[in-house]
Amino acid sequence: MSHPSTKEQRTLVRERTLVRERTLIRERTLVRERTLVRVMRLLGRRFWPYSIGLITFGLTIAVCFNIILAFLMKDVIDAAAQNDVALLRRAVVLALATFLGGTPLLVGTRYLIAACVKRTMTELRTRLFTHVTRLPMARLSGRHSGDLIARATNDLQRIEGIYFDQLNYVVVSILMGVISIGAIFGLNVWLGVVALIAGLLTTAASIGFAKPLQRAATTVQEAGAALTERLIDLLQGFAVTRAFGLASQIHERFSTSNTELTSAHVGMGRVQSYTEFVNTTLWWLKSIGFFGLGLVLYHQGVLPLGSVWALVALQASADSLFSGLASLITGVQQSLVAATRVFEILDQAPEPAVLGHEAGGRTSALGRSHDGMSMGIVMSGVAFSYAGSESEDDDSQRRTALHDLTLTVGRGQLAAVVGPSGAGKSTITRLLLGLYAPETGEIAIAGRSLATTPLHELRDMVAYVPQEAHLFEGTLEDNIRLGRPDAAREDVIAAAQAAGAHDFILAQPNGYATEIGEHGQKLSGGQRQRIAIARALLKDAPILLLDEATSALDSESEALVQDALGRLMEGRTTLAIAHRLSTVEHADIIYCLQDGTIVEQGTHDSLLVRGGLYAELYALQFA
Repeated sequence: MSHPSTKEQRTLVRERTLVRERTLIRERTLVRERTLVRVMRLLGRRFWPYSIGLITFGLTIAVCFNIILAFLMKDVIDAAAQNDVALLRRAVVLALATFLGGTPLLVGTRYLIAACVKRTMTELRTRLFTHVTRLPMARLSGRHSGDLIARATNDLQRIEGIYFDQLNYVVVSILMGVISIGAIFGLNVWLGVVALIAGLLTTAASIGFAKPLQRAATTVQEAGAALTERLIDLLQGFAVTRAFGLASQIHERFSTSNTELTSAHVGMGRVQSYTEFVNTTLWWLKSIGFFGLGLVLYHQGVLPLGSVWALVALQASADSLFSGLASLITGVQQSLVAATRVFEILDQAPEPAVLGHEAGGRTSALGRSHDGMSMGIVMSGVAFSYAGSESEDDDSQRRTALHDLTLTVGRGQLAAVVGPSGAGKSTITRLLLGLYAPETGEIAIAGRSLATTPLHELRDMVAYVPQEAHLFEGTLEDNIRLGRPDAAREDVIAAAQAAGAHDFILAQPNGYATEIGEHGQKLSGGQRQRIAIARALLKDAPILLLDEATSALDSESEALVQDALGRLMEGRTTLAIAHRLSTVEHADIIYCLQDGTIVEQGTHDSLLVRGGLYAELYALQFA
């Protein structure tokens, strides 16, 4: 049996590579075609008003201000050559009629197009924003916020450009070109054939540059998103940058991204320059050639002088047909890259109404009473890992956070979870909030399994105070009221008093109406945390999750908050993730977490006597 030679092997590899490249090109073409259809479908019920307005606008430009103008100039030149006053009078009347009839049409259709596009973009922005808020936590945590911002701003602007500029230009060009070619054929058939062949050459040249332009546009979009990410890193980490003297390093990263964006723009500009050079050269050759042919026909007595002028003007308009096709192939395709990036977000599945997972069959067992007490929180055999990439199906880089974790918090009890950093403590609260679904095991809250409980009902039952309080731009009262938007002002003040925040709020320039700035930057860390606690108090939910809620407070504020939390926790189920062990000494039960699993549990005194992990942590803090 003979084996293929090295040359045959190389030929086979090249053929397979070509097949793969052609397949990839076909797939990308289909994606772009589908993307354009989706962009048009975004118009919804406005599609027909927009289309009618676009076509009417194009016809008005093509007929009134190009075709009629060409024949008007023909009449003027013929009137001057023949000294025909009647022909000149007809040209003047035609000019006035065209202006008076065409201008209102242009204004009206342009307004109609703008109204349709602006309302569509408003809906798209709202839809994108709403969809992002509904994405699973795993999807959001796998993306840089700068990338999402770039898609929600720059890429959306490119989509608006498709409606306003590119499709408008394409429609006007095609209508003007078709009508102009028809008019040229009406004046002289052979010149019509020449105009058609010359235009096809322009289209062929543009098609040759389409793929390089698409690749360059993709590179520019990605580089622009990366630059936005660097800028957000700088703004969000400004204090850390100053404190650690990282200005040069941050500047270097920004400069690298900026250079990459510049290189992408230069590369795209290079391809665009080649395209414009070829198209401009062809345009001049066509114009000069057409004018020369017209003069030859004039000298042969085939055409009058005015018709020669009209033919030259019509040829320029006819060329718009092919430049419009070229724009459709290049310009619109470039903007479809941005549309694809937006649709990538919209196509991601939103957070499900109910998490539901493989172990959902054990709901009833977990929901039953235990030792006469209805369960508040139960986690049984829970395992969970964070994905190492945006793809949740990628198991190669998954990081195990919890495995075979079991804990129980009876109704009205205070349970604490302690352990070293990275043990998986905060992951527990994320699972209890339904931000992630456990891979195995079962979780139940208030006797209801998370696998069957709608997420909005679950979160209505839970008040949450995170380790780092996130406040929104607005007033202090607005941020507290997020716990219960319909709460009376008296309830807001009562919650602030219980959280130990009332006094410092009154000390602000405008009291509860004080604007706190982005992320509450006008407040100290302890003040922000007390606002977050007041928000949780106002919600008045039966389940309370505290993720190191007092870690940012000074001793005085901590004492005030602990008293408030003590009153709040009466009759409620509380799970506290604790770093300061002094805050959980009186917990009903303490779970010690290490490497994602419970290694010991008991009361404060019993764990100290045992001399295990809890005793070691306690000794380190109070040495």
